[in-house]
Amino acid sequence: QTCALPIYIEGSEVALLEGGAETIGHFRPVLMVEINPSTLERFGKTSADVVELLGKYRYRLATATTFGRFRPLDRLPVSGQEPNVYAFPID
Repeated sequence: QTCALPIYIEGSEVALLEGGAETIGHFRPVLMVEINPSTLERFGKTSADVVELLGKYRYRLATATTFGRFRPLDRLPVSGQEPNVYAFPID
């Protein structure tokens, strides 16, 4: 059974993902991460940091369309954008 638990950490996404590396590597969950450049900046991080870390963990990234389908993340979010990015394990 799959379950999702939203966690609102407003810019600490990289710290959470780094701290959860062992669990993420073991269970390989589907992740949903809001990438907000403005809040990431408060912690000295960027959209690229989140995307690179998820790539290192072997995840492919997508965003949802208005029709409920997924499309590959084709560019990094910039200031003023706050997309929810879905990370699907590659394996």
